[in-house]
Amino acid sequence: MKCKKCNYDNPDDALSCGLCGRNLKDEPISVSPASPSGGQGQGQPRNYDVRPSISEEIKYILQDYKWLVAVGVGILVVALFFGVISFVSAQKHRDFENKIAELSYPIYAALVTGKQPDSGIIEKVNSLVNDYASNCSSREEVQAIQAAIQRGQERARKKIKQDYNVKCPYF
Repeated sequence: MKCKKCNYDNPDDALSCGLCGRNLKDEPISVSPASPSGGQGQGQPRNYDVRPSISEEIKYILQDYKWLVAVGVGILVVALFFGVISFVSAQKHRDFENKIAELSYPIYAALVTGKQPDSGIIEKVNSLVNDYASNCSSREEVQAIQAAIQRGQERARKKIKQDYNVKCPYF
């Protein structure tokens, strides 16, 4: 079956043209005269402007750019994946920092009050840091852990200064 738009020879059972995508059902081609008179009555043939419908043009354009849409969707999926991984990693570091701050507080409180820090808490801090550090696979992760430890300890020191009214600038 020949396409009325591009004259491509399609199989007889095809529903749309394999070249331009036009619907091959028995639909008349919409034609409109180029001018109202069209040269009629003067022995000249009429000039017809044969154009596909808007939906056919969109189908034709989309067929050419399917690969571009697929690449765009692929890029979005990869970006979403790395965004989720980054969020989960950041949450993991925040949780670690909170645990360090929570465990450091009683140690600093003991130091401020002149008591010996509980060795069980110190062991918990060491165990937490060692467990967390053993899962690191890059230098950047180790640096992130060190920064989280420093932030957690600083939060605990600030809380101690407020709670115990510590004036020492080195604490």
